[in-house]
Amino acid sequence: AKERLKTFRRSKIIIGGTPTIKGLSAIDAELELSDKRIGLVPCHGCGQSHALSFEHLHCDEDVSYFHEVYGKRRPETA
Repeated sequence: AKERLKTFRRSKIIIGGTPTIKGLSAIDAELELSDKRIGLVPCHGCGQSHALSFEHLHCDEDVSYFHEVYGKRRPETA
């Protein structure tokens, strides 16, 4: 796929996955070759763009609800 993209100007390739072991992971090696851009997402509250991060993401728990992936959490309340 990378060789095919050489014939197109301004081509882009997206590689997904989870880097496992630093220095041994194929994803880690590709990340080091990249320009390390960060996806910006507009805030619904203030309208400013911020880096996409899940560390401040919270959703409500409902004791009368159970989902096989989310457990007692309701992702629609995030």
